[in-house]
Parts: sequence; C-alpha cells; structure tokens
Amino acid sequence: MINRIALYLLTVLSMIFLFAPASQTQGARPARRALLVGTDVYKNFPENPTPGAEEDVRETRKILIEKYGFRETEIRTLLRDEATAHNIREAFKSWLIKETRPGDRVFFLYSGHGTNVNDADGDEAKNTPGDTRDESLAPYDVGESSDSVIIDDELSLLINQLSGRMSVLVFDSCFSGTVSRGSRDKAADGSQAIARYLPPLEDMKSLVTRSGGKGIADDYRISPSSGSRGLTVVDKEAIKTTGVVIFSAAQPHQLAYSIPVRPDYYRGAFSYLLDQYMENSRTTLRDLKSSLVSGMEGLYRKKMLRPDQQQYPYFEFFPVPLENQPLFGETLTAPAVALSNPVSTITLTIRTLEGKKENIYYFGTVGGKPYNESVSYEVQTSEPGYLYLIVFSTGDPVDTDDDVATRIFPNADQKDNRVEKGAHKIFRDPVTREGFLVTEPAGRDVVIALLCSSKLNFGQENGYEKENYKWAEVFDLLKSKRFSEQVETLTRGQSGKGQTASPTLDMMKWQTASVVVEARKLDK
Repeated sequence: MINRIALYLLTVLSMIFLFAPASQTQGARPARRALLVGTDVYKNFPENPTPGAEEDVRETRKILIEKYGFRETEIRTLLRDEATAHNIREAFKSWLIKETRPGDRVFFLYSGHGTNVNDADGDEAKNTPGDTRDESLAPYDVGESSDSVIIDDELSLLINQLSGRMSVLVFDSCFSGTVSRGSRDKAADGSQAIARYLPPLEDMKSLVTRSGGKGIADDYRISPSSGSRGLTVVDKEAIKTTGVVIFSAAQPHQLAYSIPVRPDYYRGAFSYLLDQYMENSRTTLRDLKSSLVSGMEGLYRKKMLRPDQQQYPYFEFFPVPLENQPLFGETLTAPAVALSNPVSTITLTIRTLEGKKENIYYFGTVGGKPYNESVSYEVQTSEPGYLYLIVFSTGDPVDTDDDVATRIFPNADQKDNRVEKGAHKIFRDPVTREGFLVTEPAGRDVVIALLCSSKLNFGQENGYEKENYKWAEVFDLLKSKRFSEQVETLTRGQSGKGQTASPTLDMMKWQTASVVVEARKLDK
C-alpha cells in the first residue's frame, strides 16, 4: 500500500518481549488459548454451592468455538475438583502465558465464589485507607491451606505476563459483598438467586460450628470489610501490560448472583448475558458494555433478580484504546498492542501531516493518467533516541501468510535516524518534502513509530539487509530470555507478593506509537 521501501527489521528489538513457544512457526495463524474454570460445589463448604458455574464454562466454550474461531484443542477447562488453586495457577502459567506470544488471543473465565483474606503486605490499606483485606478467588479446595485462595495481587502479576496478547479475562464471582441476607436470597417469583460470595474463611469456620457442623447457618450476613475495594479484581496501578480487557460481574460493593434461567437450570447472571451478546463477534466493547448494563436491568424487570440485588458489570481496558474494537480487537490492533512497552517513561505520538479525514488516501487513474497521493508523518517524542517507522499491512484475514511488515524509515536514502526530543517530520524525500506514495494494494495499514535509546542491529538475508517480514516473524523476534526474566522480576517483586521491583533502564528506554492509514483505489 504505502511505498514499501526496505525493511531491515528488529533483531536487537529482541530485548523486548517474552519467549514464543517453539511449536509456533513463523507465518503461522496467531494462536488462541482459552482457560475456563468453574465449580458448582466446594470441597470444604458443601452447603454453600454456586450452581450454574460449571454450565457457564460449557456454554462459553461453545461460543468461543462457534463465533471466535477457537479450536477445541485450544481450550482447556477446569471443572469441579479439577478447579483447585494449584491447577488454576499452573494452567494459567503453562497454557495462557507460555503457550502464547505477542499478537495471540487469550481468554480466561473464572466462574464461582469469591472471598477475601487478610492483607499480608499492606497494599490494600495503601490503595484504600481502612481496607485490610485482599480480594480473592475461592477455588474448589478453598479453606484447605493458605495457598488455596488466589488473591488479587497474584492475579495482577499473572496478567502482567500476558502483555502484547489480545486478552479477555472474565470474573463471574464476588470478591467482597454488600449486606445481604445469607447466601440464598429468594427472588420475587420464589426462585433462588444465589450470591457468589463466601465470607472470610475465619468467619466461615465459626458459622459451620454455629450450625452444628451440618453446613452454613441460613441466617448469616455478608458484610464488606471497612473501605473495601469490592469487586476490583486487580489494582490498576499494578497492571503493567497492554491489550487486556477485564470484565467483572459486578461493581464494587455489589454481589454477583447465580440465577435460575429455567427450572433447575442455573447460570451466572453475568455469564448468561455475556454469552448472549458474544454471539455477534463484531460487537464493539462499547456496545457490549451498554448491552450488559441494560441486560442486567432486564433481569430485574423479569424478577429474576430483585432491585436490592443490584449487579452491574465492571470493566477495565489496559491501556491501548479498545472501546471501539470488537472483543479481541481488529486485525490491525495486534501490532499496536504487541509492540507497546507498558513500563516505558517515554511519551511518543505519531500523526499524518496531510489533514486527510480518517487518514484516507487515494491512488489509481484520473483521466487515464496515474494518480497517487502521498503520506508523510510527524512524530513527537519526549526523549532523544533512534527512530524507526514500520508499516504493518494486512493480507488475507484468515491466511496471515500475506501479512507483511515493512520498514520505511530509516531507509537507503535516509540512514541517519537519530532524533532529539521534540517534533520530527518524516518524508520520503526530505529535500522536496514529498511523502511516501500510496500504491496497491488498497486497504488499511497500521504505521508503528518506534523510538529506542540504542541503535538497532538489523538482520540480513543472503548477505543483504532483509526487507520484508511476516507479522508473526516480527513478533517471534521479540523473545529475549533476558527481557523475559526482567518482566517476571518487575511483576513478581522481591517477596513474590505485592512488592514490585523498579523497571530497569533497558525496559524503560523504548516506546511505540501507532496510526492507521487507509488506501482507496480511484478509477475515473
């Protein structure tokens, strides 16, 4: 589309992202990995079930296969006694993190109880004065040991290691509750809406004792800890990643409920609605949010939930703007997400200079003569460094072998790409100020501006500087073990729980920005 001058691409950029699994070949279809977790019953609290959680997993699995292109072999499920804290941790690390690379699609669902535990490292009180609890997932074996819950701090560290993927994480559970009459509340029609929340485990033990060891007392009350962050699954300040969409079933200080959608058939209220709206894979996140809110209000009108069982979804997007994108983003979203540095202090922007509406440029023939518009760019940077412009062009939306990445700056005519802090205009010919010619094929490209504190060493092919790469090849190049270890240090912290190390200089001194440019063909 845009004049594809040489691309000598990114060997030392291999400082940047995590290992790609050896099984993924260059030019191959981007991988999809889903981990779906649900349990209706609990080993140590059999009288406090979450009916419908396992059905949430089964129905979501169908949607991913039928509407989002996931293969059966790309989805793992953990149901009932498989859904232990150990199994969830290990599957998240081995299946979602290690089996994927930047540019891939990841989906995670947890459906079941949430709870809270004593905050061991003080981060809750730091973020919310008076809060002394860590919000937690309550796996099948909750109550077995101190490791049988998965706290919000740990979730944040795992999510950080998904940076560069297009990841969707759904939590249909409570992490802290409002005042409620017991674990089972009868709706207006006499059916039961069941709160997906376990009181703090130390309270649960006393409740079991009070009931004579026959289960949880029917009259216990669910109360939030003082100043609790409620259903905030992760601390936004702790997230250092890109391309992650997080859905929680309810707002802070609200419970999430299982509801009977027909006699003796329960679903999580949130998962039930989400599956309906996921049927249209092109629905934008903005519309999806709106539909979920209105859908929840519809459940109140149908008396499947009472008004005092108020439950509204909670959303977080990190940090690339995604609201106007479908659930896993558009094709051109992948490079912007995969090549972004979430821990960089550099501010970088890129825009086109011609003032075209929606950045649409034309080529073709006018009056029988060739016609080509040109595009030039302005890059604004907060720090000096070496600047690179890379064009990612889409081919066949299914066969990604046609996707090409091309470097347009620096090039054979402009080899000096050292820039100072400030604004810089990039032309194909800096003397005449002519831009890069727009040519075949028609379509949309994403142009990535990359600023790095060090000059990059580009690879060669047959003794010459390599010109073109597949997208997957670019993503595969970003797999330095050194950087992988730095990311784990940054997200894991010295104690492995809540304390985050400061970013290293290598991790901070590069950044990217992107702009989408479209070429349309004329024939008049």
